[in-house]
Amino acid sequence: MDRYNRQRAERTKNDSVIEVFDKTGARLLWSGRLMDYSATGACFITGKELALGDQVDARIRIFGKGCVEVSGRVVRTGKRDNLNLYAIHYDSVKNSHPTGEKKNYDEYI
Repeated sequence: MDRYNRQRAERTKNDSVIEVFDKTGARLLWSGRLMDYSATGACFITGKELALGDQVDARIRIFGKGCVEVSGRVVRTGKRDNLNLYAIHYDSVKNSHPTGEKKNYDEYI
């Protein structure tokens, strides 16, 4: 296995929205486009500049399946086109279902 492909969980490609909030979860700070996600982390692109180790508190909207609130740290950075590419490793995952769905996050990973 090469050093650039060390994901431990199977990734699911997705072209959804990732919204990053302040610590209280009340104010949207910025957003990005989700590239893929798994049970342990997510990859997204944005114009925002982050550094390795930065904390990210976000809501991932998975179309047709609801939302998941995650908290994690930036573990990988890169560039794609003129945007910044980041991978985060989750510290915590909380189910959030604004669409009224009662599905468990693990059901659609």
